[in-house]
Amino acid sequence: MFTCTPERNRLTLHLLNKKGGERTFRLPKAETSGIVLRVDRADEGVFNISVGRSNSYAAIPLGIVAMHNGRIMRFEAIGDKPVSIDSQLLADGVNQIAVIDTLGNALAERMVFVYPRKNTAPIDIKMENEYLEPYGKIVLNIETEPMSAFSLAVRDYDTQVQGWQGDAWSWLLLTSDLKGYIENPRYYLEANDEEHQRAADLLMMVQGWRRYDMPQMDGARPFEIKNSPEHKGMTIQGQLHKKKRIPNEVNDVLLYMIYLNFKKDSCITDSMGRFSFDVMDFNGPTQLMFRPEKNGELPLYDYSFNRYFSPPTRFLYKIRITPYSR
Repeated sequence: MFTCTPERNRLTLHLLNKKGGERTFRLPKAETSGIVLRVDRADEGVFNISVGRSNSYAAIPLGIVAMHNGRIMRFEAIGDKPVSIDSQLLADGVNQIAVIDTLGNALAERMVFVYPRKNTAPIDIKMENEYLEPYGKIVLNIETEPMSAFSLAVRDYDTQVQGWQGDAWSWLLLTSDLKGYIENPRYYLEANDEEHQRAADLLMMVQGWRRYDMPQMDGARPFEIKNSPEHKGMTIQGQLHKKKRIPNEVNDVLLYMIYLNFKKDSCITDSMGRFSFDVMDFNGPTQLMFRPEKNGELPLYDYSFNRYFSPPTRFLYKIRITPYSR
């Protein structure tokens, strides 16, 4: 982490490794006006918050909002002195701090991590099996403190995004509020010392995604429901995207969804290229093909879907979908 004063020209960061190798990174272009939010944690568990503003924001009343799980935990008006918020007033885990104006617009925001004050009971798990066999029974001996509650989940390792290190505790307090791969989530919950606090703070600053979007919560930005309730059956929803260097418009495309048994459904994409199909009933696995048409032609697009499919989608060339004839 480092700080610098932006200039009219874009700055470049130069990094040297121990062997003398160099890598360069272009820093983002400086904004002409805006808000700079800085949060420092004191030894006594207090977050000291300072706000820098350009001249265009000098006369605008501003406030600090601390939020957890979409619930406002603390609000402080910004004056001439830095704002201090005791971590005891915040919730365990990831908290979101934002600078807002009188209209509720979030001008700058970042996340902070509060180490959980209530620790989990120690638990010891031992497996009695000497060898593992396909479809074999596994016997586990679990020991913990009396009156403790715990749950057991059996998961497929190949489908785990965060690897084996994650558990219910790290999910509830950390990874559910962050998007992207975290090498070892449980590391940040090991101890509440300076090393782990600094590591957690750096992690909070490299995650740009927000689980709770303030403009959506106050109604300034509409909330788009990507997956509707599947009360009638399975629904396939997605979006068409332009391919590079191919100027095909994604709106008003007649999109066919063709089943392997040659039954098919169709729909018209909206202005953003979004589509939705209600899948007809079938038993066992099936294969689907998507074919777009517009103005009597078969344009090329990239597809994105709002659900996970296995095996993954792939492009079919014309020769693969043309019936073979002698």
